[in-house]
Amino acid sequence: MSNKALLEFLDVASQAETLFNIRREVLGETEPQVVDDDSESMEEEEEEDSEEEPEDKKKKKKNKKNNKLEMPKRNESPTLQALVDKYNPNECADRSTDFSCLLSFIDTSISDLDFSTRAKNGNISLSEEGREMMRTYLEKMQKIFMFSQRPDRESIRGVFVKATRSHKAYILKRYKSQPQMGNDLHENVWRRIMHADRGVVLNLMDKKAARERYRLENKYEIEWSFVTRQMRKYISYLELEDEEFTTLHAVALEFLVECNAGPRKISVLDPIVRFYTYDNYMEHLDSLSLTKPTVFRIGDEDSSITITDVEAALSKFKRENMLVQVGVAKGTYIFSRVDFLFFFHCDGSD
Repeated sequence: MSNKALLEFLDVASQAETLFNIRREVLGETEPQVVDDDSESMEEEEEEDSEEEPEDKKKKKKNKKNNKLEMPKRNESPTLQALVDKYNPNECADRSTDFSCLLSFIDTSISDLDFSTRAKNGNISLSEEGREMMRTYLEKMQKIFMFSQRPDRESIRGVFVKATRSHKAYILKRYKSQPQMGNDLHENVWRRIMHADRGVVLNLMDKKAARERYRLENKYEIEWSFVTRQMRKYISYLELEDEEFTTLHAVALEFLVECNAGPRKISVLDPIVRFYTYDNYMEHLDSLSLTKPTVFRIGDEDSSITITDVEAALSKFKRENMLVQVGVAKGTYIFSRVDFLFFFHCDGSD
């Protein structure tokens, strides 16, 4: 291994011509430019796909709109890869990218950025000249990071985090006996330089907010009033004659039970899990000589909202609208109506 190989790499890679070559490769500007004008691209599509169905054209337009919110892909840089291969004493792992090779190089050679000296008594000292040398090389590394990543991708912030993690691990080991000095180098030198440019970060945050707005604007929502109207409609299916009853009505009633009692579909279709009206459930408990519930608990089983007067609760919440599910794990029985959910706990098991 050559002495201070990382510093030699930073000196060469931070030259202006090299940086701009890396940026062009990362942005894909070495490839033939593609016209990004919507009107021209639409005309070309119409000429090439003149026999295409109108519905397919609509889908293409929609996909184009969605793609505008997607972050573009970063291309690998042969220039960066060649420099890392030249100065890195270790070979990159299989399937590594040019930048992952760089991060691995920095991780194994992070000590090259330490310009401190250790005295005979074991104490570490760092002159102002050494501190300034560290700043100089960190500024070069920061430029390489910025030119090696797309400024419109969130990954540009992540690469600084990974490099900072490597430096933090080195500092903890090197300055174990002098933590204050190590913390000063990491916080006041490294972290003040090794971060993405402020303008790039602000632009990324704006784009992230735009993507979030797009997702929220295109989210499908159902109002609660619509759900209750549908459930009332499904209840009427119980009055249908056998010859009128179809699989469509069966599915609607299965969904009605789910909305009222809160189970998953498997609970509704499982023959072991049973559902009762409130009065039928009381008869079921009598037949098995089980203790009847004496308290209404509103919410989940940990809720502190309780009603000790059962008859008052039945009058308030309408006993004819309550469904009881028997078969939930550990003897928990669920009572509910469309807009309330109650949990009861009995001493017996069923």
